[in-house]
Amino acid sequence: MVTRVIAVLLAGLVACAAAHAGPKREPVEKRFLWKLALAADGTIETLDPVTRMPPDMREKLEAAIRSWRFRSGRIEGVAMPTQSTLSLHVRAEPEEGDGWIVRLLGASTGPRLHKLDPVYPASAMNAGRVGMVMVRVEHDADGKVVKAELADTSPLKTGNLVGAALDGARRAIYEPERIGDRGVAGVLLQPICFMLNSQPTGRDKKACRLSPGDAELSDDLQPMALGSAVELETDVAGKTL
Repeated sequence: MVTRVIAVLLAGLVACAAAHAGPKREPVEKRFLWKLALAADGTIETLDPVTRMPPDMREKLEAAIRSWRFRSGRIEGVAMPTQSTLSLHVRAEPEEGDGWIVRLLGASTGPRLHKLDPVYPASAMNAGRVGMVMVRVEHDADGKVVKAELADTSPLKTGNLVGAALDGARRAIYEPERIGDRGVAGVLLQPICFMLNSQPTGRDKKACRLSPGDAELSDDLQPMALGSAVELETDVAGKTL
């Protein structure tokens, strides 16, 4: 009887400790975005997050970002205040307490996607077709698309999902980079993912990865700029924070 009582008490203590410990945190691989404003000399004037992240992870990342060297945009060779979007691809592992060990997998600057609403073809949806289309997009200084064509690197190359992606990309709107008071026209690669479920299945997740090794579902896909007004001079890929 005494043994049984002790076992019950121990089980209660373990359950109580688990309840206070909170939900188990899992590793995260994700792309985080910031609005970035640079002075003419490349120093950071403002750094405003666009995507949500745990406060302690944000603090760690922003402390690192503010230590990096940036080169602002030029007009006729003259450095000017510049606005861009900074994108970080990170993998974060939970550490003791509430902290994170963060590994930087990549960093880039460029325009930011403001609006993209591709229409999922009913025939493709009914047939259960999913996948990603990569579109090469050119936008003007106001962020309006002037040209959209299938990129050579697109996972899907034919079919009605490709047509739907191109139609959606032509209607997209971007937040362009700015040098001084001028918007900057740009060229970028825009991934567009078609998946069947709002709560993605394994099949959806596999279809919507940017690459086979990309662990994060790409459901809020931002563009990859082919050139930027801003240059990140610090080599950050592979660094651990």
